[in-house]
Amino acid sequence: MLGALTGEAGGLAAPDADKIELHDRHAFVAVSKRVVKMAHPRLSEGHIKGRKHRIERVR
Repeated sequence: MLGALTGEAGGLAAPDADKIELHDRHAFVAVSKRVVKMAHPRLSEGHIKGRKHRIERVR
C-alpha cells in the first residue's frame, strides 16, 4: 500500500503517509495536512495495480 502511495499513483513521500489501516474492501491512510490538497486529486486520477479506485477524504 505504501508503495502505491509513494509511486506513480500518489507521488507522496513516505513520511507524508502515516497510519495505514487495511480492511477487505477498503483502507484508511492518514496523510500529512500539508500535502492533502495535492494528494487527493493525484490519488483520485491515478491507478493502483492497474485499477482505478475511489478516493474519499474523511475528516
